[in-house]
Amino acid sequence: MRTVGAYLFHAAALSVWVTSAAFSTVRAAAPGVVVAWGHNDNYQTSVPPNLGVVTGIAAGFSSTIALKPSGTIASWGNSVITANMPTDLTSVVAISAGTSFGLALKADGTVVAWGLFYDGQNSVPLVVPANLSGVVAISAGDSHAVALRNDGTVVAWGRNNYGQTNVPSGLSGAVAVAAGGAHSVAVKSDGTVVAWGANNLGQTSVPPGLSGVTAVTAGQLHSLALRSDGTIIAWGVSSGPYDQGQTTVPSGLNGVTAIAAGYGHSVALKNDGTIVAWGANEYGQISVPADSRGALAIAASRDHTVAIVGRPAITTQPANRAVNVTSNTTFAVAATGTAPLSYQWFGLTPQLSAATGTALVAGGFVFDAQVVSGGAGYVQAPAVRFVGGGGSGATATATVSNGAIVAITVVSPGSGYSSPPSLQIDPPNGFLAGQTNSVLTLNSVSTNDAGSYFVVITNLYGSATSSAATLTVNVPVTLTQQPQSIVTAFGSNAVFTVSASGTLPHSYQWFWQPGLSRTALAVPDVRNGFVVGAAVLYGGGFYSSAPAVQILAGAGSGATATATVNNGVVTAVNIGSPGSGYPSNTVIQIDPPVAGTTQLLTGRTATNLSLSSLGALASGNYFIVVTNAGGGVTSSPALLRVLVPQRFVQPPQRLGDGTFRLLFGAHDGGFLLTNDLASLEVWGSTNLANTNAWLRLTNGITVQNGQVQVDDADSPGLLRRFYRVLTR
Repeated sequence: MRTVGAYLFHAAALSVWVTSAAFSTVRAAAPGVVVAWGHNDNYQTSVPPNLGVVTGIAAGFSSTIALKPSGTIASWGNSVITANMPTDLTSVVAISAGTSFGLALKADGTVVAWGLFYDGQNSVPLVVPANLSGVVAISAGDSHAVALRNDGTVVAWGRNNYGQTNVPSGLSGAVAVAAGGAHSVAVKSDGTVVAWGANNLGQTSVPPGLSGVTAVTAGQLHSLALRSDGTIIAWGVSSGPYDQGQTTVPSGLNGVTAIAAGYGHSVALKNDGTIVAWGANEYGQISVPADSRGALAIAASRDHTVAIVGRPAITTQPANRAVNVTSNTTFAVAATGTAPLSYQWFGLTPQLSAATGTALVAGGFVFDAQVVSGGAGYVQAPAVRFVGGGGSGATATATVSNGAIVAITVVSPGSGYSSPPSLQIDPPNGFLAGQTNSVLTLNSVSTNDAGSYFVVITNLYGSATSSAATLTVNVPVTLTQQPQSIVTAFGSNAVFTVSASGTLPHSYQWFWQPGLSRTALAVPDVRNGFVVGAAVLYGGGFYSSAPAVQILAGAGSGATATATVNNGVVTAVNIGSPGSGYPSNTVIQIDPPVAGTTQLLTGRTATNLSLSSLGALASGNYFIVVTNAGGGVTSSPALLRVLVPQRFVQPPQRLGDGTFRLLFGAHDGGFLLTNDLASLEVWGSTNLANTNAWLRLTNGITVQNGQVQVDDADSPGLLRRFYRVLTR
């Protein structure tokens, strides 16, 4: 706490960074990044590394507040301000910071305050006046606040020990306001200035005749005015122990577009983006850093200074990409900064390799260097260094041709080298010639384009390098070996094999389309005209769901039934209603399974599909789907035919007309259908010793109840006849 004149105060000057004329307040500077310098006792100049770009700044006693493009705010430094800052505050268009309180102006013209102010006895919350609305500008002082309304009137509240909140009666037409240690200042639409509050050091003694003012700022004990011609007028403390040169405006300073005032220092922003500061510098608050070039806005408080600078800042980083070969892809970056921004993309890909070389030494001097390997992918000449060898001072340059280092030229031989030093040549930097836009486009990519890509953005005030984005180039799966069709015998094994190329890893999944769809058979139990039950004679095969069941008869009606399926076969026919009037020759008709239903073969996820102990039901088409990151491919179907031998159900019978009748069925007990006849051949002969005596039978072959019946029309009159049945 310090005593000045006759009043007590405990804080340094606060400044408002936004002021202008014509009833409009500059609520936000162009987006940029924050630079801060000066006193850092509460980390008020330690800008958060993840802050990103901002559109406004405010400096408090030992805190800093930033306004983000989203209309939200961030703060750091003084714990009272940071801890009490509303976390749900949105739609903010302007900010200001006091000793231990913050102000935010919202888009709807209302004001939000948080933190504490000193009322002369205690630190208490700063409460915004009820019904305050239509506000277009705000400024926070030591322990008071000032607001400018859209009708040109001014409202002030907070501590009033020196009349700093006693707005002069009749004040109207105000276009800008500022709050200082214990005084307030306003600019009127005619360019004149009005000030009120503490005046012990002349801080409210506006210079006579001051006009043409467009903006004001108030420090702890002084005030600054910016005139329309870009010059600054200062008044307030000018002698004594508190005079630190803050009102001594540098001679010839002009072209100023913004001003800010702290406790003992003042700051000006020029139209070329440079910052000029004068006054106290015990904490480096006027030691403007080099990286503040291209400033867009400034703020100052007790002993620190803050600026928004227009050097490039990346707002959207390039994102990783994964594409297939021959595809086109893009990487994009978004950035802010003072125009013009320049972009240069780089790509670190596998085909880049560093060059190597050796140094030659004589008499302690490096007199030559030779290229051992030229490397690959050089667009720009890399740096070359000589390391070790006991000497120093040797330098060289590299010559690039067709992407390789072709020569190393010694520029200075150095001295004192007792042995050849190591020649270090920087690897290629991945410079992509001609890629100078915010979007990098790569057409018809190959695997050689896979790697990391980043961009360097520059302007007159600095540069920013993006994070590296990874490009993954996938080679889609190509089948180099298709599965082959197999014809094999009943009970044997079969193996389907596939091979594929493309980006690893591969995933494999085999599928099956059954080739034999077997329709179930059942017979009804009819009693006294009622269908009271049903017996399944044959369960069929490859049912993926319960089939429809119909009860058919020339007479009778009302009977209903459903089927139960387990493991692909019908295991029961269930009578729902017995109906009435059914004759004994009633028939149950069960729908066949859906032909060609594809079945995923669970667990069959290798390049080989092995099938063992094959039966007729294993017949069908087998295919595989192979996938990788680049997509998937389906193989051509491979047909599996299982040749099932037949067996005679009974010895041949001689019919009344002399015809022999044969009856045979599948060896595995399968229920044969009419469409199975195409794969069966029946041959007859009267002479086993003569292989040429066999004749194929083509007539009289039918399917009866799942078995094949052959009535041999050529057999009448024959004493004996031999038969054989082939499955092909």
